Amino acid sequence: MSEAGTSANSSVRSDSLSSEYLRTGSPTPSSNASDILIDGPKQGDSLIEYEPIPPPPCHPNSFIWTCPNYETFVPIDSRDSSCVFKINDERVLKFPRSAAAGRVDVNTIQNEDQIYKRLGSHEGIIGFFETIDGVIELAFANQGNLREYIKEKPMPPEPVRREWIQSLADTFAYVHSRRVSVVDIDCRNILVHNGSLKLSSFGCSVLLPIDADMERFYVCMKESSPEGELPFMVQSTVATELFHLGCAFYSIAAWDVFNTNYDHDYPPALEGLPDTHGVFGEEVIIRCWTGRYPNMAALKEDVQRI
Repeated sequence: MSEAGTSANSSVRSDSLSSEYLRTGSPTPSSNASDILIDGPKQGDSLIEYEPIPPPPCHPNSFIWTCPNYETFVPIDSRDSSCVFKINDERVLKFPRSAAAGRVDVNTIQNEDQIYKRLGSHEGIIGFFETIDGVIELAFANQGNLREYIKEKPMPPEPVRREWIQSLADTFAYVHSRRVSVVDIDCRNILVHNGSLKLSSFGCSVLLPIDADMERFYVCMKESSPEGELPFMVQSTVATELFHLGCAFYSIAAWDVFNTNYDHDYPPALEGLPDTHGVFGEEVIIRCWTGRYPNMAALKEDVQRI
């Protein structure tokens, strides 16, 4: 999940929002949320657990067994599970981290490949070209990721930040309409290209059945790092994804990156969330944090009014 912690520049909420909604789906309204008209899941609603759709089997010759010549590429991103190299001004190649040891984690690449194919073309998603020999070829985002952009660049005018929030709401509504659970929602996985936001990095995402109920879905996966650390559980519901998207909204609106860990069983301490007073889009952000949207489509509709 997202990197733990909060921005050093973020002030802390003075009010205490109940975390009951995270466990029961029935929020306790606070003074900041008392005017909310959109209802989230009702108390007593049960979640539906879905098994992730596995990637198709691969022929042994369809992925790399030998290390590529990294010296011919320009590294632009490196994480626990993957490395991204720029090959020209328009395209990048994404290798699994384990390729450095001479072998590719074919399941990770195949999963991400299938998700890009399920999603197809959308203006809010980074361009996907093909997967060859266990390597994904994607469009190059010429302004880096949103987390570093916020840290390094001056705050854009409010209309630009509003457009970015509306763009993300539209993109996530589309992704859920294609029955994909993003899981790892973080400003680092949102790219900036020519002043527009592009969602990327679906290695941890989950393909759901095409008839999955996106108001009640629940996925739980066991993950482990390439270094062989003890496995940990990754859980995702519409509430967790709305929560993390609300963190991205706050980061854009306040121009101050904020991340925190939250999964279905272990909600964050809501009284430790940043103070949203005076931040444009405050009501939408609080609704995301307090589970007041039944689905991403309802969020998209509400965001158009900020």
